[in-house]
Amino acid sequence: MAETTAESSATFKPVDFIDQIYDQTNAACSRSIAFGLFDVRLCGALDFGWLLQQVECFGVKEQELKQFSDSGLIKTWTDEEDIRGFLLYTPEQVKTLKSLQKLDRYGAEELQHVMSSWDADIECTLEVLPYDDPDPAKERRGKPVSTGTFLRSGRARSREAVRPW
Repeated sequence: MAETTAESSATFKPVDFIDQIYDQTNAACSRSIAFGLFDVRLCGALDFGWLLQQVECFGVKEQELKQFSDSGLIKTWTDEEDIRGFLLYTPEQVKTLKSLQKLDRYGAEELQHVMSSWDADIECTLEVLPYDDPDPAKERRGKPVSTGTFLRSGRARSREAVRPW
């Protein structure tokens, strides 16, 4: 985990920690990371202790969080160096899971299904899908295609599709 200048956990500020991660990434990679809630490159630094600190304010105790993690309700992720940890978004998942449990309306299997589906949605956001072209101005069939041209032709196709005649 990245070292912080905090003297104790009582003086730790998440903003300082995030700033340090940002600075370290710039130094190591010579460019800024796209700082996102789902960035798995950060999960090595976002360990169980970090997650516990983030969710204690929601009334989640260490043993309960360990149970969530061990049972797979809260997923651990792996960074490029195979270090397991959590995403910046994970505290929100823990908060929601705790709220759903408090309702006492969902069984263990239903909660597992909800959390697994949520993780699958997150995994989908981590990938660049094969049909997503990061450069829409790339030449296709000899003609450059701009985003504006694509959108205009898409709107025209939509209007043609809804014509009642």
